[in-house]
Amino acid sequence: MTAVEICGGIAYGKTTLATLLVRLGFAASLEDFQKNPFFESFYKNPQEYAFETEVTFTLQHYHQIKIHNGRVLKFACDFSPYLDMAYSLVTLSGSKLHAYKQIYREIRGEIGAPDLLIRLDCAPDIALDRIRRRGRPAEAGIKESYLVDLDSAIDEVISSAELGTRVIRIRSDVLHFESGAADKRQVLETIAQALARPS
Repeated sequence: MTAVEICGGIAYGKTTLATLLVRLGFAASLEDFQKNPFFESFYKNPQEYAFETEVTFTLQHYHQIKIHNGRVLKFACDFSPYLDMAYSLVTLSGSKLHAYKQIYREIRGEIGAPDLLIRLDCAPDIALDRIRRRGRPAEAGIKESYLVDLDSAIDEVISSAELGTRVIRIRSDVLHFESGAADKRQVLETIAQALARPS
C-alpha cells in the first residue's frame, strides 16, 4: 500500500492535485468539509468554535485514512493530519491545545506516517484571491494574515514530522497543474520520481 498526504493552506490546490494523482493509479480521498457541522460556526467565530471544529476534521480524516488502509493499493488524500495539527497550533491554546495534541498523537501513532507528504507552497495573496473567486460564504472573512500564520505552522509541524517521512514541496502558484498540460506532466513526474526513490 502507498499513501500520499497533501498539505497546504486554503485554496493551495490540494483537491486538484489529489484528483490529478488518479493518473498515477491513486484513489483520491477527498475531504468533505460540509460534513463538519461546526465549519460555518468556526469561520463566524473562530475562538469560540475552534476546538470542536479541529477535532471533528481530524477524526474525519483519520476515519478516511483507516478506510483506505488495506483496501486499496494506492491512495492520495487532499488532507493530512499534519495539516490538522498546524491548524490547531493557529487556533487553539492552553488545555484545549494539550487535549488536541493527545488525540493527534494517538491517531498518528495508529495510522503511521504517509509514504509521501506533498507540501504545497503558494503566496498567501494569490491564495486569498483564489478564495475570493471561489466565493464560499463561510470563507468570506479569511484574512491574508491567517494564511501567513497557517503557513508558518505547517512548516513547524513538518519540520518535526516523524523521522523518515518523505517530503517534497511543490509551488502551486508557479506550476498551474489545474489547467496547464505541461505543468501537470511536470508535477506528476516529480511525484513519481519521489515515490520511486528508496526510503
